[in-house]
Amino acid sequence: MPDARKAVARRPLVVITNGSVQAPEQLYWHAAQTLAQHGYVVLTWDPQGQGRSDAFGSGETLLRGVPAQQPANFVEGTEDALDFALSTPERPYTPRGPGAARQRELVAAGRSPKNNPLHVLVDASRVGIAGHSLGAFAVSQISSSDPRVDAVMAWDNLQPPSPPLKPRVPALGISNDYGLVVTPFTSDPDPEARNRAFAAYKQAGVDAMQVNIRGGTHYESSYIPDPAFPATLRGIDLVDWYTLAWFDRYVKGEPRAIKRILSDRWRADAKAASVDPSGDGNLFSFYFRSPVAITTPRGRFECSDLRGGCEGRLVPRSGDGFPEDWSFLKERLGPSGGAEDDIGGPAGQPVGRGKAESPKAHKRARRARRQALAVGAIAHLEGQVLTLRLICFAPRDTRCRLPGSLALTLRLGRAITGARIARQTVPGGSTRRVRVPLARAAARALARRRARAVVYELRSRGRKLAAGELLILPVSKHR
Repeated sequence: MPDARKAVARRPLVVITNGSVQAPEQLYWHAAQTLAQHGYVVLTWDPQGQGRSDAFGSGETLLRGVPAQQPANFVEGTEDALDFALSTPERPYTPRGPGAARQRELVAAGRSPKNNPLHVLVDASRVGIAGHSLGAFAVSQISSSDPRVDAVMAWDNLQPPSPPLKPRVPALGISNDYGLVVTPFTSDPDPEARNRAFAAYKQAGVDAMQVNIRGGTHYESSYIPDPAFPATLRGIDLVDWYTLAWFDRYVKGEPRAIKRILSDRWRADAKAASVDPSGDGNLFSFYFRSPVAITTPRGRFECSDLRGGCEGRLVPRSGDGFPEDWSFLKERLGPSGGAEDDIGGPAGQPVGRGKAESPKAHKRARRARRQALAVGAIAHLEGQVLTLRLICFAPRDTRCRLPGSLALTLRLGRAITGARIARQTVPGGSTRRVRVPLARAAARALARRRARAVVYELRSRGRKLAAGELLILPVSKHR
């Protein structure tokens, strides 16, 4: 069978950049999980001074980027994150600016991979970026300067590109009625105050959209279950809905995603209405307009304010293809709706048995499901036991069922070690952890390599199912 790097469909990439003031990457895992369930490879990371990042640096980077609240940290950091996510063994990751020497030292010491260990899953031709707050500023600028980026999502808020940059890729901004603190308006604000970037994109003829959340705050896109950081009940669901729909349309290239972008579901949301004193389930702000200007298969669609319904031209909730009670809490447990290339086989197309499938077609589908098996790029070694993940990229209603036990081969320089794995069945679009006992000598050799990648090969009954690089991370027994 062909090599796994050819057999497994490569996935579009999304890089998410945090906001500032100690906003760790975990606050945005809700969006990362939603995207990952729909077939994206997602990278979250901590800019300098945020989360678990190194605040002060070391060596040639000592005190560079201090204090932490500098836009340059987020702009350069996002470019670095893109560089790492798109790195390969042939094009290793090299930090921009100072830090290249330090990266080489870390790689040599086995404390950092030289490239993205999941590079075999990344489709470098389909890339989206998203960011919140200062991260939104960063992705707004990078989307207009980095030709690798296909679409941008800015959570509070999209910014016009700094001259001489111009709008280049489809952009969606999400903002709110309020900022960090809910302060009631004493008079009506300018209804276009949040839409400056949208106007620039529309004037440039680039698809754009601006969604302003009624009663929303700066924390709508951050998952912080703490009343000290107020947000609306359904704002985070709206954020994930439009993030997924926007990237499905402009990164994946799904025409059907237009129905979700133009769905009217957020004008009459039952859960939002249930907690609103006046029973209003319309999530779009009545202070600030939520305009859209995009190209659809039927031509140009422009509307000055989604709250008003766009003169009946929006797609009914029943026709957008997703469940009535859609929420990110359900979505991160398994994708809903009809994503067109959600989980793919060798050619990026769904594999599985149809209703009227011939015996030959069924045999090809079974072979494709075996080819859709891969091994997670990171494995953990504890003592003499190697724990790895088997990944099935077949559709969720099928399985990767192997005809026999698996033979795992690991190449450690000139040395080769092997191990057997019992027969496995992995549900489509899912993973299964497998514990593999190793010989003492092989375990010691792997432990000495620390975080360096090794070449692996997985076979069943003599057929090659997967091959590539495996990053082995030793696990201490005293944690």
